[in-house]
Parts: sequence; structure tokens; C-alpha cells
Amino acid sequence: VFFAVIMAITAQSFQKGSYELMIDNMVKYSTGYLQIQDVLFEDEPSMDNSMLYDAALKHSLKPFSSKIAYTVPRMQSFALAATNNTTRGVVVTGIDPDSENRFNNLTGLITEGDFIHAEDNAVLVAQGLAGMLQVKTGDTLVLISQGYQGTMAAGKFPVKGIIKLRVPELNNRSVYMPLEAARVFYSAEERLTSLIVMPVNPEDTEELAAEIESAVDKEWYKVLTWKVMLKDLLRLMEFDVAGNMVIIYILYI
Repeated sequence: VFFAVIMAITAQSFQKGSYELMIDNMVKYSTGYLQIQDVLFEDEPSMDNSMLYDAALKHSLKPFSSKIAYTVPRMQSFALAATNNTTRGVVVTGIDPDSENRFNNLTGLITEGDFIHAEDNAVLVAQGLAGMLQVKTGDTLVLISQGYQGTMAAGKFPVKGIIKLRVPELNNRSVYMPLEAARVFYSAEERLTSLIVMPVNPEDTEELAAEIESAVDKEWYKVLTWKVMLKDLLRLMEFDVAGNMVIIYILYI
């Protein structure tokens, strides 16, 4: 009984710790605690369903400034990345370098080269993807995609830095570029695919989400929490936990 209890506690501790680390990494590098999107974007994540980040939306968020630590604007879409002999499907994320660095400390993850600035027309490539494409700093990356309202998006971008992300899936397919460069590339001026809202207190995420949802125009905007955006991952974790509990019950019996 003693060894059964020790084994069960150890197994559950490792499982819970690994899941919490996975969720923390996904929240930091992917979803954030809270996002504002176009009402159609979650079901059909295309550039045509990006949202207009205008003065009206900014005004709607002003009453909650004391509860919002900062916001992280993003423009994210898929593209085909090509070098001399290799092509890969990638996720291109247009970022505001200052707010994105505050959000997930990207500068601390640079393994080669330098971090991008707002006025740059260059990209950061995740380390795993850089290995697949066989690129290093100073090389040129060709990106081809579809822009806003069916426009053709194509361009050449110098690789300014290589970055190592802690989530393997993201590390194998991520490309970052300055937000303004992404807007030009996708022909989507003043638009975002999502606005990440970081609460002062993460425990207030659900409450803040409800308040923001009541303030924005529901015809155009949708407010999502990380639990909604990562529901598939959470469901998989719950299934895995249930399986482990069966094993622990058998061990106890």
C-alpha cells in the first residue's frame, strides 16, 4: 500500500506539472489569456475574417484600462515558405515587437542574429523550421500566400534572427515579422486577426471577458478565453487523466 501510494502521487505530480507547463507555454506563445476576434474567425480562420482595429474598438476597451495590463496585436495566417530547394507550410505572425516581447520574452529566445524592430521588413524564423528550410541569418525567405479579399501575397524577406520556441509544434512552423510589414504583405491595412488582452490578474480572465463582451459590438467582435481556444487540448488532457485514474484504482485495489 505504501509503495502504491508513493507511485500514484509521483505519477500524478509529473502529469499535472507537465500539463500545467504545456498550458502555460501555449498561453504565452499562442493564445494569451483572452482574445478579441472577428465573429467568424474562430470557425473560419482566414484573412478575409480579420477584424478592423479602429478607434471605436480602442474606445470600447478604455473603461477597462485598470484591469488590462497590456494588449498584444497580431496578424496571423498561413503561407508557403520557400528557399532554393525546399518549401514548407508555415504560420506567419505579424507582431508589434515591443508588446510581443513583453508578452513572451522573444528576445531571450534568440539563438542567432537579432530581434526584429517595428520598421523592419525582415523575419524571425523558428529554429526547427530553419533547420528544415536550411536557412540562417542573412538568407532570404520567399513567402507566398493569399491576402485580404483574395489578393495575392508574395514577397522576399531577409532572415534577421533564429528563435527557439519551447512548444515543438510552433518551433517547427513559425515565422514572425513586424505587424506593419505583415499588413502590407497581406494587403490588410489597419486590420488584425486577433487582439490578445492580458489581464492584470489572470484569475479575473473570465470576469474581464464578460465585461469586454458586453462593451464591444457583438455583430462584429467575439471575445474568447484561453479555455475556449484550447478546448481540444484540455479535453485530451481530461481523457488522459481519466485513463491514469483507472490505472491508479487498479493499483490501489
